Amino acid sequence: MSDPAYGRCRPALWWAGLQDRLQGRAARARARWGRLRPPPGFGPLVWLRTGGAREDVQVAVALMQALREARDDTRLVLTYHREYRGVLETGLRGLRDMGFGYGPCDADRAIRRVLARLDPALVVVVGETPPVNLARHLARRDRPAIPYACPETSGDVAPRGRADPLTLLTPAQVEPTLGGLLRVGGGEGLWWWHGPAERDLLRHWAEVGDAHLLVVSGDAGWTAAIRRAGLVLLPLSAWDRERRAVPPGTVLVADEARWYPALAASVDAVHLAGAPRAVAWQALAGGRPVSFSGACEVPLADAGARPVPDCIALWEQWRAWRADPFVARAVGDRTRRFFWDCRRRAREGTDRLLERYRRL
Repeated sequence: MSDPAYGRCRPALWWAGLQDRLQGRAARARARWGRLRPPPGFGPLVWLRTGGAREDVQVAVALMQALREARDDTRLVLTYHREYRGVLETGLRGLRDMGFGYGPCDADRAIRRVLARLDPALVVVVGETPPVNLARHLARRDRPAIPYACPETSGDVAPRGRADPLTLLTPAQVEPTLGGLLRVGGGEGLWWWHGPAERDLLRHWAEVGDAHLLVVSGDAGWTAAIRRAGLVLLPLSAWDRERRAVPPGTVLVADEARWYPALAASVDAVHLAGAPRAVAWQALAGGRPVSFSGACEVPLADAGARPVPDCIALWEQWRAWRADPFVARAVGDRTRRFFWDCRRRAREGTDRLLERYRRL
């Protein structure tokens, strides 16, 4: 859903501007109405416009790096609706002839102003369908916006679904060593659930999970829920692998996203209960069996992941995969092949965009 603070509805825009100014974000309020300044210089200017999702900002930053590597005589501008300083500071460090900051809304006046100020030779809209007024004004200039990593639209050089550029940022060749380290203290199966804190899952785990290890993630409420269920809790950030074996029956909380690549490569199976794109791609890249419930922007069913209706059915599926490793391997191989196919398509789409950029 588009952010009303960056749409075309005037009352919503004035309200957002007032809130920004009251909270000391006057620069954001000015940028919303197109009051941007281009980087100094005379080279062609490329404007990358993205919204408020962290994953889209990550993709836009990576694309900005690729554009600079392809040509060093252009000026690059990145705008966004929400600021993620860690992503920006790491990804943009050292890039020359570029600017970044909050972007404009889609009100007609804001778009006319920003296009007059930037005069972009190329506009790439990352993560969203090109907004109405922006698309209209660019069409008048015969410089149509290029959708990139967007919900699939006509002309998108790298759409989500089967060609998501986020796959290019996904660690995909991780050694499966974490599982062996966690199972030093025993434990038959190692399972990973990502999604909301699920009371039924923990209740069922208390009955059947005493010989296994469960890792959960994706919800700040997991720690409290595990304690209420009376289960043994261990945050992975507090685990000392040199001194502390993990006893079977423990519920581990992957409380930092840095654990996800190692988990995806090491667990016996993954369940995604409404996972964001980054986590879904990471799970598919791990080559382990994947099941899912709830909505996801990644087409998990097309990837060979198995839908499950409830926690009891999930446990039966996990047991079946553990009992038949050949079937489990086949499911994991299919999900991994899907991931690599999507990554290949994303690379091809990015290469097409870079070729167009080189011709400016």
